[in-house]
Amino acid sequence: MNFEKIAYEKDIYICPDPQGHRPVWIGFVLVEGKFYIEAETGKRSSWGQAAFASRTGQLTLQGRVYQVNFTPITDDKLLDRIQAAYYEKYGPDARLMEAHAREACFEVAFVGEIG
Repeated sequence: MNFEKIAYEKDIYICPDPQGHRPVWIGFVLVEGKFYIEAETGKRSSWGQAAFASRTGQLTLQGRVYQVNFTPITDDKLLDRIQAAYYEKYGPDARLMEAHAREACFEVAFVGEIG
């Protein structure tokens, strides 16, 4: 996956459990060449809970579906850099979700394209 080509894309959908959840729109950022997502409502988010439980799912980007793995982020310094990237990309809206999003932040690893 060439992340530089999608860096400014704002329209992606995540689905941690394709059998039990519909895809949900979500923002993402790139930090130090890695792909990160946050659940706006933190651990209360149903997709965030599913991502914590399954650690795998699907992501739709530019009309393509990818199998992905989720790794929860707990390092405060990295969370600060991720949050700064959200502010830069999404502006004031990112500040509204910061309080809860930090508790459900994931690195996304692309396994392969499935559709």
